[in-house]
Amino acid sequence: MGSTAMTEPEFKQLLAEMMADWQGAEYNLLNRNCCVFSNELCERLGVGSIPEWVNKFATLGEEIRMAGEKGVQAAKESYREMSEKAMEVDKKYQISETTEEKLQQVGVYMKQVDEKYALSDRVANYTQQACDTAKELNQKFRLSERADEAKSRLRSIFG
Repeated sequence: MGSTAMTEPEFKQLLAEMMADWQGAEYNLLNRNCCVFSNELCERLGVGSIPEWVNKFATLGEEIRMAGEKGVQAAKESYREMSEKAMEVDKKYQISETTEEKLQQVGVYMKQVDEKYALSDRVANYTQQACDTAKELNQKFRLSERADEAKSRLRSIFG
């Protein structure tokens, strides 16, 4: 990097100042690392900046991080704007209220149809008939017993 015109006491003073400014708890791999420290030290010594390639990956990482933050902020802003627009449209056309009213009307209609055609009762009757038929078939053809026997045979074969 070259030589500095700074005296030894000036250099010690510079290091003391930088020690106060560069605490370990503030270390950040991307934007407050040893390369950034070295660059600041070189600049304050008056010998210029360190070569760009030395801190290339940290600089690239910081740029990616900042771009990501901008993307997140843009997404949040878009979400907020879209939410506001949706609320405006809902308020203007009363979509929420209309939908709730329609659902209530559908519920009333379905109840009327059920009462008129006794659908619930018919479904219950058909379900009972199906259960009764299944029991009869099970008894007639001993389906449960045969299933248990098949399970036992498979267990004896496959362990």
